[in-house]
Amino acid sequence: MQSQTANYRFEILPGDFSRLYRQHYRITHGIDLSIKPEQNVDNWLNPDSKFFKRAIFQSVFHYSARADSEGGDRLRIFISTPEMKEAAWKYCHRGQLMIDGTFGLSTSRLLLWIALGVDEAGHGVPVAMFLFSAPTGNRATHAGYDTKIITELLISWRDWLGARNGVPFTPISCITDTDLKERGALIIAWPAIILLLCKFHVTQCWTNKLNNVLGKTEAFWQGVLEHRLRELQKALLNSIHHSDALALIDEERLECDRVAALADGKKFAQGALKFLDYLVSTWMPIDLWKGWSRRGREDAAAHLGIQVEGVMPTTNHLESLNRNLKRKYVPQWQHSGHRLRFDVLLYHLVTNILPHIYAQHRMLSRYTNWRVERFRTAAGGNTIISHTSAVSSTETDRHGTTPRTWYQSDTPRDVAARGILSAKQLIPIKSGRQYELWARCLSATTGRHYYWLTVHPSGTATCTCLDWLNRGGACKHLRAFRSIIEDWMRRGHLLPGSYVFPSTAIEAEAIEVHNQRWYGEQYDLAITLPIKDSSSHSGQRDQKDIPLHIQRAAATTSVILPPPNQTSRTVVAFDLSHEAGIASDIAIASGDLVIAEPANEDESQGEVNATSSEEDLASFYQNLRAILLQSQQQIEHDIAKVLPLMHGIANMLCNDPHIVLRPTEDLDEFHSLLVTTANALNKAVMKPSEGAPAVAATAERAAVLYALAQPKPTGESLKRPAPRPLSPEGKQKRKKSYKTM
Repeated sequence: MQSQTANYRFEILPGDFSRLYRQHYRITHGIDLSIKPEQNVDNWLNPDSKFFKRAIFQSVFHYSARADSEGGDRLRIFISTPEMKEAAWKYCHRGQLMIDGTFGLSTSRLLLWIALGVDEAGHGVPVAMFLFSAPTGNRATHAGYDTKIITELLISWRDWLGARNGVPFTPISCITDTDLKERGALIIAWPAIILLLCKFHVTQCWTNKLNNVLGKTEAFWQGVLEHRLRELQKALLNSIHHSDALALIDEERLECDRVAALADGKKFAQGALKFLDYLVSTWMPIDLWKGWSRRGREDAAAHLGIQVEGVMPTTNHLESLNRNLKRKYVPQWQHSGHRLRFDVLLYHLVTNILPHIYAQHRMLSRYTNWRVERFRTAAGGNTIISHTSAVSSTETDRHGTTPRTWYQSDTPRDVAARGILSAKQLIPIKSGRQYELWARCLSATTGRHYYWLTVHPSGTATCTCLDWLNRGGACKHLRAFRSIIEDWMRRGHLLPGSYVFPSTAIEAEAIEVHNQRWYGEQYDLAITLPIKDSSSHSGQRDQKDIPLHIQRAAATTSVILPPPNQTSRTVVAFDLSHEAGIASDIAIASGDLVIAEPANEDESQGEVNATSSEEDLASFYQNLRAILLQSQQQIEHDIAKVLPLMHGIANMLCNDPHIVLRPTEDLDEFHSLLVTTANALNKAVMKPSEGAPAVAATAERAAVLYALAQPKPTGESLKRPAPRPLSPEGKQKRKKSYKTM
């Protein structure tokens, strides 16, 4: 066709664009957009359908359509690709977990809940995604969830992951925002989980309350008190002891009282005092305080076996993923900024977005490993770690300056070692690790601190004194312990030559290299590694006095290879158990703590299980008390906001005898909501005559219900129910949060 002679032209109408899009999806992705989205999803996940998509079927571990059947008020699609399943076991089992939800990704009223783990480099890794629709009649998508649905998705995920080597999938800690529904669901799925609160969300609540009580008037005392209260917030977040945190608030209260005596500061001081009262009543109950303070993170670090810096303080990893989903990944598949249908969203999540995220993760991991290996030789055999990497190493991680032990001639330290022996300051204790010998030595300088020693048959040894940690070689404590061990070998309590003591640094380095090759991945489990100075007060006798690396070593239950200089595990085990009995007798006679290792394996397992069960129950009750407290505060806070409106409605209805209202949907919903709320309040509110026993009974009943909460088995239906469409999602903008709890 020649443009000079043509007397007609083509016009592309909006309907033509729709047909082009449909044709593109049908040819490129195999999606027929002329079929309703709920029917598309049902077909993709039905092996008997001609539209069956195996990739999506293998990535969805739970699906239930929104149908005209019992429990069919919601669409549920729970996603975990094979890579996500492995990542969940690698990063979340006995590790950290984050969960949070978002919405506004689809044209339908659909919520997306994400479970996230943290890898070795401190990067967030999505391990599961949960899509579910808002319930029927729900007006706000972001409020279309409750504890029941969150519990259902968590338990479904937990049971689908199952167990490995007889150990069920169990995260140690989980950090969330201040959402009660998430926290309540987590302790149902994992009763012993450590619940942490996001530091950002906590401080956001504090900031909102502070702005409310101090106002926005710019004045001298307003600025002074605001600065002091913000510094107080930082100190509270870093508090370790509850009594110290309360003391900080009391000190600030005294300062506010002084300012209140001034005419121009009285108004602002009263606002500051209100803020302090709010902190004490809302955030300082000890069970809740542990969730947002440094104390809670230290408890989590002890259970995780990492430094406290490795415990995530915020949910920023998850917020970043939500942001990337909405601003980076999903917009690539949108047309003119319009939201995706939920079937198209599911398709791209499984086939494009999640594979891309994991491909990027693999690329970064391989690059990091390549960089380490590439420059290891140039760095003298040391590992170069970027200063921007997250802190996730344990206290026992080896580095280039880790001290080694060798026993060269050193007259001053040898003389000091003999003094330790004559003063009987060094006490052998029962070893908690196979083949090693342990001891404690009272500090001669202070008389109040203990140093902890370990000696391995291969020749490695550790001490917690600063002399050995900073210098290496052999301190006076290790030299004294060596004399005791050599005496045991001479007397026949230990096999002659079963313990080696290198005399030079070169020998010590060769022993370490040989041990690393001998034990391989078991190296950290076979030999106790040194940490920083961790001496404890001798006047205290509880488990907390034991250095963390000793506690971890005592908790090791893996079967360990015998030392490279031993040929028979049974012979050495007999000798070590005999010697352990001698060390135990000495320690008991001296009144020292003994890390015992029961002889009867069955009895030992029973005691461990009993202790673990008690700890789990204590952790559960702590979480439960904190959640019940949050519930009380949240309900009272919301009631205080709606009470004025309710009083106004009551006055209009009760004081005007001539009022007649036409029945409307809003009136029917309001009346139904009032009846439901009144019935729930009658059950939940404690009667004045019940007193404290009722509180305990309520907590006990809740604990039983939580502990027994299990997913109900569902049999395969003979006929798949017909899926119902989801409610459309209206345009919603993110609003600033003003919540104070």
